[in-house]
Amino acid sequence: MYARAGTALALSRGMLSFILAAVLSSTVSVDVNRASLEQLTDLPGVGPVIAARIVERRKKRPFRRAEELLQVRGIGAKTLARFKPRVVLAPIP
Repeated sequence: MYARAGTALALSRGMLSFILAAVLSSTVSVDVNRASLEQLTDLPGVGPVIAARIVERRKKRPFRRAEELLQVRGIGAKTLARFKPRVVLAPIP
């Protein structure tokens, strides 16, 4: 995984990619009114099935508040609390 080179810590390219992906996936905001299925699954607790439900719901009516995601089957208060800080709701014309 890693090797010490003198006093510096050397990480493999694969390990650096893994760390970078982990950091970005935990900090990048997601606009639930425009995000792709793949982008929605980056939200904690949202898999492909729930992502598809979000897309179906927003086709009927765009989300105006994050709390409206509670109307999507499979999203409860705890799940919403996990990803709500990353949710962006850009205005839909």
